Amino acid sequence: MKFLKKCEIALTGILVVFLLGFFSPAFLYCAPDEEKEDSEMKGSLNAPSGAVTSGDDLTQISLEDLSKIEVVYAASKTNQKSSEAPASISIITSKEIREQGYRTMNDLLKSVRDFYITNDRQYSYIGIRGFGSLGGFNSRILLLVDGHRINDGVYDSFLTGQQDMIDMDIVDRVEIIRGPASSLYGSNAFFGIINIITKQ
Repeated sequence: MKFLKKCEIALTGILVVFLLGFFSPAFLYCAPDEEKEDSEMKGSLNAPSGAVTSGDDLTQISLEDLSKIEVVYAASKTNQKSSEAPASISIITSKEIREQGYRTMNDLLKSVRDFYITNDRQYSYIGIRGFGSLGGFNSRILLLVDGHRINDGVYDSFLTGQQDMIDMDIVDRVEIIRGPASSLYGSNAFFGIINIITKQ
């Protein structure tokens, strides 16, 4: 009988705490135009003055402001702003390649977060976020040059390092997309995509 009485008191206490928390003024407060403020702030977060926001009409923007927009293609197979792309993206420009002195794709990928390079003295292998083994021949990463698949047809692999076929002097920018994109590109895009855009 005493046990039931203690349980009843404990349950009553829990119910009181819950009701007080549920009907507290902080819980009941709702900002009047919360959706309007969110939509106004959405495009302007971290945007410097004069920068392009997501709601701007691109035909009405000056050429100077248009040149500041980072556009990425590989994330969804359409040109879109990198801030609106549905993926974790890094873009390395030709200016950064020149300033850092990257001579091969391995040099470039060593500086990108979540990427690492291993070498068995014969081939170089790329790993992403802890995945990637020796002997994998980079078959879970898709390499594109101007949107065209470079992975070979036999092992679905590509070479990097000194065997790489890309001269870094002709690279305009490199788009690196982390995470699976197999639904867009097929089985090779399991760990990520590297899209090399060459100078026109």
